[in-house]
Amino acid sequence: MIKQIFNTRTIIIALAVWGVLCAVLAAGIFLTQPAAQVINVVPSAVVTVIVAPTPTLPVLNTEPAPSTSNGTEAPGETHILLNKGDFVQITGTENQGLSVRSGPGTENKVLLIATEDELFEVKDGPVSAGGYNWWYLVSPRDSNRFGWAVDEFLKPVPKPQ
Repeated sequence: MIKQIFNTRTIIIALAVWGVLCAVLAAGIFLTQPAAQVINVVPSAVVTVIVAPTPTLPVLNTEPAPSTSNGTEAPGETHILLNKGDFVQITGTENQGLSVRSGPGTENKVLLIATEDELFEVKDGPVSAGGYNWWYLVSPRDSNRFGWAVDEFLKPVPKPQ
């Protein structure tokens, strides 16, 4: 009986059915795939990192007043005695800050506004310009904060520990 089931005709029919099933399966897979898409490659954007400068307060007019006409001493004429290496604190600006400039003299560019109570080290000076004594200051906490400031708003303080 087994010989009757696996005769040549049955094998040919089984192979034909198997071939048709494979063809149907292949067609199904082919037809269910999404159509190939053409992808246009667009160059990616170039990112440029710009490092922001140290934040500063707006530039305010914090320069000392000129001498008064009645002969009294103006605030800008009261000078403090400092030495290189001394530490000073910004004071008396009424929380408006002190203009720190690129050179001694009010005609020089304002580099930053030193905040009330900010600490600086004296690196150079005094230089007399425009009736004021100017000192070159550098922040011990941020070496990017430096420049020339009038001594009217500087208070000597002990070296920080």
